Order: sequence, then C-alpha cells, then structure tokens
Amino acid sequence: MSSKNKYRVALYSTLLLITVTAAVPYPVPAEAAKHASAKQCLSWQKQLDKINKKLRKGYKVKEGRRLRERRDELETKIRKLCN
Repeated sequence: MSSKNKYRVALYSTLLLITVTAAVPYPVPAEAAKHASAKQCLSWQKQLDKINKKLRKGYKVKEGRRLRERRDELETKIRKLCN
C-alpha cells in the first residue's frame, strides 16, 4: 500500500468515526439517572395505589398489618426520593 493510500484510509477512518460519534448521542448520566428515578417513583406510586385499594377493599388481620407496613415503607421512599 502506498503512502497516499494509507493517508486516505486514515482520513476515511477518522471521518467515519466522527460521523458515527456525532450520529449516536450518548445519554448524559444525570439525565439517565433522572429518567430511571422517575420510572422508579412511578412504579412505587403504582404499588402504593394497589396497596391502598386492597386496604379499602378489606383484608385479614395478618395481611392488613403487612399491607400497612409496606404502605409506610413506600410512602417514606416516595417522600425522600421523589420530589
């Protein structure tokens, strides 16, 4: 391979790398964390809604105690970690 062709290959490789890097944006860690956190908060809220629905519907004594404990845990997590 001549030196002229080596230069073309190197230039093409560099341009290809720049193009691919510019075309595929990587998520910013802070934004990714916010997105994951928002999904987790939504999941906790849905769990809390299900528990409250079960508590309104009626329950056995053991189950009621377990549901109230879980509700308290979820409310604490939501209060501390979500807004």
